[in-house]
Amino acid sequence: VQTADNAPLAGEEVVFDANKETQGHDFFRVGGMDLSDDGRWLLYGTDTSGNERYDMRIRDLRAEGEGGAADLPEVIEQVSAGGMITPDGRWVFYTKLDDSWRPYSVWRHKVGSDSSTDVEVWTESDERFWVGVGMSFDECRIVITTGSKTTTEVLTLPADDPTGSFEVFVPRREGVEYD
Repeated sequence: VQTADNAPLAGEEVVFDANKETQGHDFFRVGGMDLSDDGRWLLYGTDTSGNERYDMRIRDLRAEGEGGAADLPEVIEQVSAGGMITPDGRWVFYTKLDDSWRPYSVWRHKVGSDSSTDVEVWTESDERFWVGVGMSFDECRIVITTGSKTTTEVLTLPADDPTGSFEVFVPRREGVEYD
């Protein structure tokens, strides 16, 4: 938001300027954003080719750099839109796509590390089901949801134990949906 003379508003801080980010690209789309609880880390995805596969980046909003923010060198390449950063800003969870563009697996990334060391934490082998990952409303649990047109299953993990094992909330039963 800017004033009529295009000057920033008092106290305004721009953390992501889509107009600036699109420069040099014929195509540009943002594929989700998430912010750590302390406001330091911004996770965002961009698609610059139009193939609906996103490169996820982590921006340190407290870094000294142009605009007061700088991206970390790590890039999580060619994943589905979305993803989430844990409230403490130490871990990222995201989904990968199969050859038919179905989000089918959930991966964990440690902020500050190379994405080649990321760990797969869940895989959905049933091709009828799509997978997503996010936080519970109270931000106490990391939530994996997998669902088809008629059936869902949810798995959870305490947010304070992001390297632990996900547990099924209610076991999958054909024809039963829940959220």
